Amino acid sequence: MSFTSSHILLFLGLIFILAELIIGAATGFDLFLVGLTLILGFPVALKFGFNAGLVTTIILSILYFVLGRRFVKKNLSLLSHRSNIDQLINKEALVTKEITPHGPGAVKINNELWRAASTKTIPQGKTAIVKSVEGITLNVVPKIKN
Repeated sequence: MSFTSSHILLFLGLIFILAELIIGAATGFDLFLVGLTLILGFPVALKFGFNAGLVTTIILSILYFVLGRRFVKKNLSLLSHRSNIDQLINKEALVTKEITPHGPGAVKINNELWRAASTKTIPQGKTAIVKSVEGITLNVVPKIKN
């Protein structure tokens, strides 16, 4: 089989689908479906000519963007829930091992020991507030007394 202009639709479709696989769901599945419309236009282009395949691709793409995109976006939406670790943010923690800017220490929250880091020195026995979580390390700041 020799290469024809109709094969451009097939190759572009495969490139769009590959791009979707590389990028992931960040595009909301659009690249995959546009790639699919290009691939579906390919057999039409082989049978009826490149222009017919291109028109088929354009019509299918418009139908997707007008009718199908909202449905796909709704069903692919990702729900974000706070994890148990995220629940620790803004909680008070008892420093059980001194925390310095140059070395992590340890804190206790709900009878659990956690690795903790801070840009300020927080002595053992003081209270710290959790500001963020990076991996297994809690980033804390000293609690300011009112």
